[in-house]
Amino acid sequence: MKVTPRSATLAVLAAAAACAPPPVDPGPAPPDAVTASFGRDQGRGNLLGVQVWLTPRDYADRARLRARLDGWLDLARRQGLVDERTVVVFPEYAGAWLVAEGEGPDVIDAPDIAAAMTALALAHLPDFAAARLGAPAEDADAYAAFAIKAERMAEAITEVFGGLARDHGVTVVSGSALLPAPEVKDGAIAVTPGAPLQNVAFVFAPGGELHGDVVRKAFPIESELPFVEPADPAVLPVFDTPAGRLGVLICADSWYPASYRALEEQGAELLAVPVFATGAWRGPWKGYNGADEPGDVDLADIETITEDQAWMKYSAPGRAPRAALMKALTVTLRGHYWDLHAEGQPLVVNGPARERAPEADAPLLVSLWL
Repeated sequence: MKVTPRSATLAVLAAAAACAPPPVDPGPAPPDAVTASFGRDQGRGNLLGVQVWLTPRDYADRARLRARLDGWLDLARRQGLVDERTVVVFPEYAGAWLVAEGEGPDVIDAPDIAAAMTALALAHLPDFAAARLGAPAEDADAYAAFAIKAERMAEAITEVFGGLARDHGVTVVSGSALLPAPEVKDGAIAVTPGAPLQNVAFVFAPGGELHGDVVRKAFPIESELPFVEPADPAVLPVFDTPAGRLGVLICADSWYPASYRALEEQGAELLAVPVFATGAWRGPWKGYNGADEPGDVDLADIETITEDQAWMKYSAPGRAPRAALMKALTVTLRGHYWDLHAEGQPLVVNGPARERAPEADAPLLVSLWL
């Protein structure tokens, strides 16, 4: 994602700085939610993937976002898919678009992501210029756009996803976000001004408290590398939850054996894989993206198998069982985020079975019983 601010006159900038953004039209409701269940309730809890279906308008106000997510968890509870051992998993980037919170129609209704980030930059020009100066990233514009909203995003992530954990009495794996080297300090997310951006997710306990470790993406893809710092896969954390020891691999991390070694060494029993996929899910697989392919990859598969077949073979469905992870759930993002149209479908490892959840361009609740 390349973000290039457009030129504007000083008069326009002054007017923009002087005026609060007008309210954003909430727009139409998302499609009706679909549910799918794998296995049966044996009193051990479940992984509950929430394939959200959202747009920038849902992110303009954290209360609106929270209401959307509450509605889907309420539906899951009514269908018997939620109990005190449930681990709720949200997709990659489901927290990142909180960068749009508090912005006006120039950002929310922009025709594409570049125009949206340009409008955001103009609305916060002094802060944007300061963050851009000396940015620790090749793409200084993209870095600055997320960096200037980092503290507000951290607060919103805690309020939205921590609130869901507390009010529904479940463990929550937050949607991932782009934040500068965040840590958990004194029970809150603390960002590091001026530090590189990382693609991160947080785990909230059923009381709403933050677990102390942060999940950091170790293998950013090519479109992220100009402004997202890779983490060390050797330090990927494992979390104690009421359902068991949980590992979390953000998207591409699930394609690399090094990620699984870290989880296996810590005794992970369950795996959650939050994903944001924008490629053609049924189109030809283009090969590994962002880092060299591991030695066990059949290069003849490139351009021969489809993207979804490659996910089944080389990500969690193919790799998790080798690390003794016999319960794994891949959760995809859906919806429309300016010109970024999310694709994909949840994938399930259920003991010896490797399965696909329904492919739905809609909210989808997927329960994997433990």
